[in-house]
Amino acid sequence: MTKAIHEKTSSQSGAPEKALEVTQLAQTASVAAWLDLIEESTRFVTERWEQDVKTQQALFACRTPQDLLKLQSDYCQKAIEQYTDQATRMSGKMSGAATQTMGDMSATSARKYDDVPL
Repeated sequence: MTKAIHEKTSSQSGAPEKALEVTQLAQTASVAAWLDLIEESTRFVTERWEQDVKTQQALFACRTPQDLLKLQSDYCQKAIEQYTDQATRMSGKMSGAATQTMGDMSATSARKYDDVPL
């Protein structure tokens, strides 16, 4: 009987380390997906900021009210298109990151038919 107890505890002793290893791998993949979101957001904000500065410089160069109106109209139309595209892109990336995170977490916590010791 002592031998059976010893075998049971020695076979289970590796389980926490294995679970920790799988969890760390899942977290690494999930973190990478969320870091991709942050990178994409930063890229977009930087590009928009650069365009805003260029537009501000162009505003100072306007000589007539018609030039100003055209510049503002073009700026607003372009900004609406870019923000719409970015929202669509970010929505897709967030959905993918959430799906990956959930898949990673279910893979680490899913039980197998043979994981219950007898």
